[in-house]
Amino acid sequence: MRWTTHLLFAVFIASFFVEQGLFVMGLVLFGSFLPDIDHPQSKVGAKIKVVGWLSKHRGFWHTPFAMFVVSGVVVVLTNVKMGIGLGVGYASHLVLDTLTIKGVMLFYPFTRKRITGPIETGSISEGLLFVLLFIILLIILWN
Repeated sequence: MRWTTHLLFAVFIASFFVEQGLFVMGLVLFGSFLPDIDHPQSKVGAKIKVVGWLSKHRGFWHTPFAMFVVSGVVVVLTNVKMGIGLGVGYASHLVLDTLTIKGVMLFYPFTRKRITGPIETGSISEGLLFVLLFIILLIILWN
């Protein structure tokens, strides 16, 4: 999925964390970009280029295993609330990428089999998903 779709879905997810505060909502948003740290042209990967050299895109960083490791480190260094915020954003990214043709390795390290969906990144179907998410978010914010 494109970064805009990830961002919109993360805003949708973060809207359920309003009571947790703006910082936790920000961690949800940041977490939604974090799995693409392995892509040199992504928003995060462009800033930390060395990760893209060490692992291929949609490899280790696109797994629930990595999500638990990163969230666990945040819990240890800060607190549970922040770790959960980051983990929820990270999970939102994995959910959307599972819907794509390239998919993700949901059961890594036990298997490298990818769980895939019907959506091609940048396609009309992703655009329709974006519009649907946008309408749902508007309805939520309106009420």
